[in-house]
Order: sequence, then C-alpha cells, then structure tokens
Amino acid sequence: MILNSLLPEPDIEGLARLIRGRVCVVVGAGPSVEADLEALREGGLMKATLLAEGGGTHGVHRDTAGG
Repeated sequence: MILNSLLPEPDIEGLARLIRGRVCVVVGAGPSVEADLEALREGGLMKATLLAEGGGTHGVHRDTAGG
C-alpha cells in the first residue's frame, strides 16, 4: 500500500500506530538496492513492512511486482 493512501496528511503518530509491533525495513535509492532487496528476500524479511523513500520506491515496486 502507498502510505499517502493510508495517511493523506503528514502524521507521525498515525504512522507510529500503523507500524507498531511490526518488523520494518527502510529502503532508499542507491546502486545496491536490488541486491539488498534480494538479500532481504533470502533472509525471509520480505514479509516485513517496507518503507521506501524517494528513488527507493522504484526498486521496491519493481521487486515486489515481480519485475
């Protein structure tokens, strides 16, 4: 899900409620993002809540969409 569909306004407390008790991984852009996502998959962390920012959203979307 895209965060702004869950929290249309900036809301740190709302975000904290959404992720409380979850394993979260923050993903940014960079030359190793695809290899890092593969390592997460191999480590069983793709079931974690992925928080992607900026250019990291492209790599996460491509990876989770199977492409």
